Amino acid sequence: MSNESWPHNEVENLARELLSAHKTGRMIAVPPSARPGFDLNTAYAVETALKQFHEAAGHKAIGRKVGYANKAMWRVLKLETLVWAHMYDDTVHYADTNSATLAIPNPRSLKIEPEIVFGLKQPLTGASSDAASALASVDWLALGFEIIDCPFPEWKFQPSDFVASFGLHAALIVGQKLQVRLDNMVNLVDQLSVFKLRISKGGELVQEGSDKISASGTGLIEEGPGKNSASSAEFLEGASAKDAVRGSEFAGQGSDEISARRPKFVEEGSGKNSLKSPALCLAELSAAILRRFPSYPLSAGEIISTGTLTAGHPTASGDIWIAEVEGIPLPPLTLRLI
Repeated sequence: MSNESWPHNEVENLARELLSAHKTGRMIAVPPSARPGFDLNTAYAVETALKQFHEAAGHKAIGRKVGYANKAMWRVLKLETLVWAHMYDDTVHYADTNSATLAIPNPRSLKIEPEIVFGLKQPLTGASSDAASALASVDWLALGFEIIDCPFPEWKFQPSDFVASFGLHAALIVGQKLQVRLDNMVNLVDQLSVFKLRISKGGELVQEGSDKISASGTGLIEEGPGKNSASSAEFLEGASAKDAVRGSEFAGQGSDEISARRPKFVEEGSGKNSLKSPALCLAELSAAILRRFPSYPLSAGEIISTGTLTAGHPTASGDIWIAEVEGIPLPPLTLRLI
């Protein structure tokens, strides 16, 4: 194996190894970055192979997620820009009622990150780095929760490992969409750089009565005697923030009562934590992709998750998370993990 680049068959072999770990929850004892000759260029070659394999299995790439949207980390890790990986239609879900229930199959040690998500209406092909130019290509924005999971022991990895491992992506929940229009774009440019976000965590839901909710090892959700089939990341809608927080009846659960501990404040974040603004992060992502893959720019219809606004917080089945924003007209988003 060359110290300068990996042969194509070695790239594909590693992609298959990482894809298998992604599907089964198996750990990778030796990260790719610890293997001779593996660098960021090789990581993107592996990411490209992963995309080909995942799409061949019937899954569609529908967007990108960002990693290291923090210039202080660039200096520490000797990065020139942020990194990214593709997201797929089996892990991105919409909570149009601003509440969702999610089961992650084969979890290792999950973390949750609140993020701003963009939906593109046209390609980003220019090299402009300003927020307004980036927003001109945006159809909508929303508050989101990303769930990440790490296949490497003790969450120890390098940027190249991140890129080659689906960006550690397990799932993305997208809240209510705010349309980006000419008449609100100027305000949004300002708001995205200064808005505040608070995340809170509730306790495990306790259901009173005979029916209990559980997630089986295969991702199947069982509700009492009935069963619903599921995709790789189980997703249901219907619970409002009030339902989750105050313990009122949960939508879709019949007459059984569900109660939860009062949510506890965890952390406050801000739009500035994503390269000073999620819109600036989007512009940086576009420029970085064009430099590396000029024939494959961000395109219309893509969904972009712009990096966490707080630290990533450990999470597990039974947790209820609530994200609330101040300074931008987005409603709270509630996520319950089962």
